[in-house]
Amino acid sequence: MKKFLAALLAAGILCTAIPAAAQAADSSAPAADTIQTQDDTDVQDAPGNAEDPGSTENPGENENPDGTDAPDVPETPDDTDEPDVPQEPGEPEDPEDPDPVEPEKPGLEMTEHRVYIKGKGDLVRPGGQLTRAEAAQIMYSLLEYEPELTGSKTFPDVKESAWYGRQVLTLAEMGVINGSGDGTFRPDKPIKRNEFVQILTQFFDTEGEDIPAASFPDVNQNGWDAPAINYAAYKSWISGSPDGNFRPNSYITRAEAITVVNKALGREPDLDRLRADGDVLVFLDLSYSHWAYAQIMEAALEHTHNEDGSWMDYVIPAAEHKPGNHVIGGELYQVDASGRFVRNQTDGVLKFDNNGRYTTGNATLDKQLTDMVKRYTKEGDTNLNNFKRLYDQLSTWPYRAGSYLGKGAEDGQTGWEAAMALDMLKNRKGNCYRYAGLCTYLARKMGYQATGISGQVNVYGRGFVLHGWTEIEQDGQIYVCDAQQQKVWPRENLFMRKYSQFPATRKYRVKNIIKK
Repeated sequence: MKKFLAALLAAGILCTAIPAAAQAADSSAPAADTIQTQDDTDVQDAPGNAEDPGSTENPGENENPDGTDAPDVPETPDDTDEPDVPQEPGEPEDPEDPDPVEPEKPGLEMTEHRVYIKGKGDLVRPGGQLTRAEAAQIMYSLLEYEPELTGSKTFPDVKESAWYGRQVLTLAEMGVINGSGDGTFRPDKPIKRNEFVQILTQFFDTEGEDIPAASFPDVNQNGWDAPAINYAAYKSWISGSPDGNFRPNSYITRAEAITVVNKALGREPDLDRLRADGDVLVFLDLSYSHWAYAQIMEAALEHTHNEDGSWMDYVIPAAEHKPGNHVIGGELYQVDASGRFVRNQTDGVLKFDNNGRYTTGNATLDKQLTDMVKRYTKEGDTNLNNFKRLYDQLSTWPYRAGSYLGKGAEDGQTGWEAAMALDMLKNRKGNCYRYAGLCTYLARKMGYQATGISGQVNVYGRGFVLHGWTEIEQDGQIYVCDAQQQKVWPRENLFMRKYSQFPATRKYRVKNIIKK
């Protein structure tokens, strides 16, 4: 039973507060009793837009969201709904047998520490609301065994073919979950704290113990949810908010649900082991300092453990993204050939930090590049198409004459790109070197091996003049991007062109050597 309850929590079917012990794992954790939705954007490694990193469309009925992606829902819950609790059993069919033997039901797996959360698109959205369907998915994945589905329980809005169909219908047949007052299940609706706790406690023997009333002033001890909340508080699965309230009708988040499930199953994350190993990057929107980092790793990493709960071995899952460079939430990440995110490594001119993100080494430039990428690119499109969007935007910025590189009239200089990019971002206008500096870093942000070139250009026989542009090396070929000249000559194609493709009226050279 304990195992099944844990699964429910992970799935988000139960709505509860975060136990204090869950937050003790991190000094930056909020009050243990706080169940407010975490602000994913305050986590330094959380990709995605600033408002809702990693958000995606809800999966279709036949798509598998891995039980983590919550849909957009209204902030105000419909408190008129019937609580998602099992109905009272009816009278036995055989009046001569007043005590019919109920079929055995699986409990929750308590011995093996199964993986029950996988995220979607390498995101876990720890502060996102957990839906009923996702809660069912988690609970079902933690059952000791998969019971046979008889078809005795149906909902008009749940098809067995849906990704959550079998899970919801199975739990309904077990009497663990029930529908709303109108008979529907509402799979995409987020689940409340009291509902989540109610479902979880059904996998545990709550009889025979003298359970004291929980000291939550906002919990009605005569309400339907009081017994479950009291039991969960007595078992230290949950605790209150800083103001002492439980907020039973608030929605539970993924991080909170996972923490409660772990508590109910007696599963303790081995944070010391994770820290000693340099932490594990599995979800791009989960920082190592997040209050529920260790709890989520307990649920997401396949591992063996000793009797005291300490981990023996664990397996880091492969990223969902294929090997290569990927821009996610305005940040560039790289997946290596083994399927893992690159960390603290350099690939040519691209450097990746401990969070797996590309970095210029300058925090100000990093932030401004990320902001520009979020504003002018399209999430999910190819890196090339998005780089073209950035290039086109840059080529519209005003030209302003100014100093070149401050080192006289010589060409062939290197290492100037960052200073020129920062100046261009500050003034939103500049000369060729500023266009080239920013273009170079935007290309790198899209995963390209880009370098700023200081040389000379001769256009339409007007003679060679000092000039800066960007070169990109890809698949053994050199490509040119010249955003400043693109502004001057908008009808010319100066994006990702080979030198050999330019007409005789356009020539580039460095230290008197013509580029070909």
